[in-house]
Amino acid sequence: MARTKSPVVIGGLASVNAVRRAANSGNAQQFKTRPSATTLPKEKQTAAGQKNKSAVASHAKRTAMPVKHELLCYECSYAFKVSGMLKNIICPKCRTALCSHDITIDTTWSKSVKTIANVIITETGIVKPCEIVASDVTIAGDAREVSSIKTGRMLNIDKGAKIDFSKIEFKDLAVKAGAKISFKEELFCNDAEIAGTIKGPLVSEGTVTIKAGGLLQGSLQGVHLIIEDGGGLKASLNIEHDEEELKDE
Repeated sequence: MARTKSPVVIGGLASVNAVRRAANSGNAQQFKTRPSATTLPKEKQTAAGQKNKSAVASHAKRTAMPVKHELLCYECSYAFKVSGMLKNIICPKCRTALCSHDITIDTTWSKSVKTIANVIITETGIVKPCEIVASDVTIAGDAREVSSIKTGRMLNIDKGAKIDFSKIEFKDLAVKAGAKISFKEELFCNDAEIAGTIKGPLVSEGTVTIKAGGLLQGSLQGVHLIIEDGGGLKASLNIEHDEEELKDE
């Protein structure tokens, strides 16, 4: 009858001593540890780290800062700034709830308009006697009979516009490509961008830029003039720098 062998039991201390003896005898390579299945090689760790950094940078780029708006209350003329969407805006000074909707006029119109957004008079728009107050106004239609137009920032003149400048108050002027305007009295503005044609005496307190295809005829009095390639100038000039700027230079 065969005799069964008793199983050999090795205690924890015995196994530790066995490993030490093997290491001292030069057989340490038999006991090399394998990397964990959850541990990435160094090359992959570096690539993964770079990928995470790229993801963070991409997320940062997609996070846009709120747009800042410079507004002018149409009731008390108080200037203030807000960030984000133009919605439920109240003037900090007079506490008036201000209209913040863009308004498009594409037919015969005789109702007064007040908004801190934009008013667009299309080529089919015909404005009868009324008052228009907005941040920016774009005119491509007939606004000769309007009572008054007041903009807080920009007046855009588009192709086909029919206007009477004596009824319009604005800060900056933009004459779009194809637009043609003429006036006999001095026209005052801060900055002017000319891509169409202007004929008359223009007075600017800022920078006048004549774009490619633009033409300024008449006269210009101002402090800064830029003529881009393709821009035209047939006018008498009186360009004077501010004394403060000359001192700085």
